[in-house]
Order: sequence, then structure tokens, then C-alpha cells
Amino acid sequence: MLTNSLLFRIADSAYGQVLAYQQEIDQMVLRYQIETRGQALVVRLGGKTGLQKINALPEPGIAEPYYGTLGGAYRYTFHPMVGGCELEVANQMGGFAFFYPERFDSLRLYLFDPPVETCVEDDDAPNALLEASMSDLYENAPGCQEIRFRVPPLLYKAFSDWPWSRRPLHAYDFTFIPTSASCLARVTARESGVVLELTGEQAL
Repeated sequence: MLTNSLLFRIADSAYGQVLAYQQEIDQMVLRYQIETRGQALVVRLGGKTGLQKINALPEPGIAEPYYGTLGGAYRYTFHPMVGGCELEVANQMGGFAFFYPERFDSLRLYLFDPPVETCVEDDDAPNALLEASMSDLYENAPGCQEIRFRVPPLLYKAFSDWPWSRRPLHAYDFTFIPTSASCLARVTARESGVVLELTGEQAL
């Protein structure tokens, strides 16, 4: 039996733009907290991970702010198009006084890489394949200058079985929110606004 999956890639110059956008916002968050409270909470400082306090602003990219127990500060929304894909990256923590008092503008890019739909032969070990793919929604590969988001076979089947899934991919938005524990994923039918939660409690 063939099982489909879907891959979205942020690569080349888009990867650098996304990284720069996130570093700029992270610096604003850290600066605000240090200037107003005398310190900021971070979950990474250089190569050291774990919750810690800093009282001086480090260089961009050195520290990652604390964005709550599960993180999930950045939301990535892909809108497939013919020959490419629109991408919106948004920081969701702006406007919450504990993190930063004002909302941040989103980053909008056009990706020349359309999503890749693949078929996987899973007759030999279908359950193992589906279970392994569940934890494979998000991958940040700095060495390759690439971020990858996947709709793996089991979740793709949930999308295919959805009553609103009978249209081309450009009729949908695919949204991913990486957290410290997993990656949330949803599909939105653009015309109706109906949402399919692929992961999280609502998907169970």
C-alpha cells in the first residue's frame, strides 16, 4: 500500500531571512526584559541549555528567550501555490506583558520550492513507519541551512479523510508551531475557514 506524505522546506536565502527575523525579535524581547526588570529569562545561552537568568544583553543569536513552559513562540504558515509557496512566520508572544508588551509584525516570504508530495511503500512495516513519522514533523538543520516541516503518512491520511480535503493544495493553509516537546500542526480550508487539527488534544 502506498502512503502519501508532504514536505515543506525553508532553504537558501529564505532560511537566513527567517533566522534574522527571529534573532531580531528575540533581541527585542531580551532587551525589554533587562531594561524593565534588570534581568531576562533564557532557555539557551551559547551552548548551555536550561532555564537561567541574564542581566546583560548578549550578541544576537547567543541566547534564546524563555517563552513559557512549552515554548511555541513562532508559528509557520505555508500556502502552496503553483511553482512555489507563500510563507508567513509570526511570533505569537508579542502583546503578552510578561514577554513583550506589543505585537510583532509577521515575516512574509515567497518560497520557490513548492511542497513535495511523496508516496511511501509501507506494506512491510506500516505501523512502524506511521509511528516513526509522528515525531518527524519539524527539523531545523543549521548545517544544511534548512528548516523542514512534514505532514507524515498517518497525519496525511487524516487530512485525506477530512471532508474538506477534496481540493488542490492551494486551497489550504498548513500551519506548524514547534514547541519544546513536539510540533503542533493544523490545516485550514481557506474559503470556509474550517480547521483540521492534525496534532494536539483536539486531534485525538
